[in-house]
Amino acid sequence: MSIEDKSESSSSNKPTSLHPAYSVTNIQTKIRTLDGTKWIYSTISDDFLVRVLEADTTARAAWVKLEKKHFSNKKARAAALETKVCNLTLAACSSLEDYFQRLKDLANQLEDVDHSVTDDQLVLQLVRGLPSEYDTTTIPLL
Repeated sequence: MSIEDKSESSSSNKPTSLHPAYSVTNIQTKIRTLDGTKWIYSTISDDFLVRVLEADTTARAAWVKLEKKHFSNKKARAAALETKVCNLTLAACSSLEDYFQRLKDLANQLEDVDHSVTDDQLVLQLVRGLPSEYDTTTIPLL
């Protein structure tokens, strides 16, 4: 077979068809599935989904609705977190490290609701939550 014969036989071959997964319709469906609204809906809990789910809404509208729901209870959430911080003691934790981590986590959650906690406040609360066996250690810190 000469080079000319090969080129003639290759031009007579019809192009291979793509796998059905690559069809235009299927790709468009996949793109619609990745829409921001569906992403938002897929990341929130089912009980909260019922409160924000709407037909034919945009990702922006869903986000704004979520934002309003979360920001409306900021002060109540901050008060509840402050109570948790004040009531947390070493006795309620498995170790000193766990106690420190829980206090830090609560402080971070307070930051998330725009209620800042200074390092001094955190240290004072940490010392307050220690049992009496740490009294000799806590006096020099104050």
